[in-house]
Amino acid sequence: MRRGPEIFEKEPFFGGVITCMAENVRCGLLQDTVRVVMENVDLRKINKLLDLGGGHGLYAIAFAKLNENIQASVFDLPSITEKTKNFINKYGVSNVDVIPGDFFKDGIGSGYDLIFSSFNPGGKVPSLLPKITEALNPGGIFVTRQVLDEKMKSNSFLSLDWNLWTFEDMKKGGSGYSFENSVSFTEYIEMLNEYGLEVFAALDMKDASRIVFAQKRV
Repeated sequence: MRRGPEIFEKEPFFGGVITCMAENVRCGLLQDTVRVVMENVDLRKINKLLDLGGGHGLYAIAFAKLNENIQASVFDLPSITEKTKNFINKYGVSNVDVIPGDFFKDGIGSGYDLIFSSFNPGGKVPSLLPKITEALNPGGIFVTRQVLDEKMKSNSFLSLDWNLWTFEDMKKGGSGYSFENSVSFTEYIEMLNEYGLEVFAALDMKDASRIVFAQKRV
């Protein structure tokens, strides 16, 4: 604590914890999230899907199994997408692939009918919104989920954990899941309209997070 936060390399760090993250979401989070998405999005109309910062890829895998006509891609750091391939093989899905890269620096592709983002580190960074909007087809849907800021700020343990470690090229904010270049989740959602994304649903989840659905204007 006296020396400041412990500094980790991004790719080895996430590559090491991705299996734990997968086990965590399989304990109900994955099922609840997929159910809510199905209630608000007609997956039969989705042909191309991006799981942005999708890590283990279990969300993309679930959507791809629900509609075999979906071509889903998981975008994440190269070392992580190598682990993603293991989950794709484990669940035997042929319509899910990976796109290795850094979404802060690299292109994320285009022509998507649905971009899904769950607890993504870039999920409150406004500078990514033009890239997300451009990658969506007209009428395409952006689904984003984050823990509410007020819930994070009221949890001193999570804020302490957040401030004890960081990455070499990252400047964090004071409370959990916040960064120097991020805004509050509420402000982020209010900004979607400025980038041509119209919010049509927002639901609070059991884990103090909120999932928001926005459609790109035609």
